[in-house]
Amino acid sequence: MESAPIGESLPQPDGTPRPFAPLRILAAPPGLPLLGATAADALLLLYDASAPGGYFNVFLLTFFGTPAIIAIWILRLAIAVARRDGRRGLQRHWARWAALPIAGALAIGAVHLDIPLRTR
Repeated sequence: MESAPIGESLPQPDGTPRPFAPLRILAAPPGLPLLGATAADALLLLYDASAPGGYFNVFLLTFFGTPAIIAIWILRLAIAVARRDGRRGLQRHWARWAALPIAGALAIGAVHLDIPLRTR
């Protein structure tokens, strides 16, 4: 019985490897759902920090949403780096890969500097 490397299935009859669909999808650059969730989470974080005591419900959304988005992004990045066809997508769509950490850093930096509270 043959075995295939992680992330690839056994070759097709003509000898070319057949990509494993779920890993191929995860190796793709972040799309609208992940970018939209990141933007919504960053805006909720800024909204929560704009009140003197914060908003507890909004805090809970960002408390659980931010680590989930970070975990999804790191998992997708690790899969893209590990796969041969994913590395080309990293080079070609570098702005989509960089948008999530930049948005997160800007939101966290603004909260750290109390910009939302001062502008209110």
